[in-house]
Amino acid sequence: SNTCPAFTASAPITIHAHANAGADSTLSICKSLTSFDLATLLRGAQTGGVWKKGTNIVLASSVVNPSTYPVGTTTYRYVVNGQAPCLPDSAFFYVTYVSPPTTGTPQPQTICSGTSVVLTDLLSGETAGGTWTNSTNQVVSGSVSLTSTETYTYVVDGTAPCGDATANV
Repeated sequence: SNTCPAFTASAPITIHAHANAGADSTLSICKSLTSFDLATLLRGAQTGGVWKKGTNIVLASSVVNPSTYPVGTTTYRYVVNGQAPCLPDSAFFYVTYVSPPTTGTPQPQTICSGTSVVLTDLLSGETAGGTWTNSTNQVVSGSVSLTSTETYTYVVDGTAPCGDATANV
């Protein structure tokens, strides 16, 4: 008979897991911070990835200084390379930098008893729209007539995640 013997062949198959940069995320950060670790935003990501700002600016580390960024949203990307032939994976992080309020710098004044004083004249560089209170925590208008030494407090509400700012004059 002219039958051929059965032919059998085998080849090893190696399967690599897909790269996993984790889930995308958004966050607001107050610019009063001087340090923030972007790695705290990673959820379910592989380690060993590279942080990038914008599309391709490689960061030296995952730690950024919010006080040096402009107000607004900055996009960061965490990239994990895949093991060939698998492709890399990216997670995007949209960080909005929020400006903190400022109460300005108190400006010392010497005045005569009974003289009317515009409270905002006692500050320099303050964020407008704050509230003035006297030493008994009563809200006062922007102008007072002083008969004795008293402390007035100016409070500017912060926009989340920034806290309020307070100054005493």
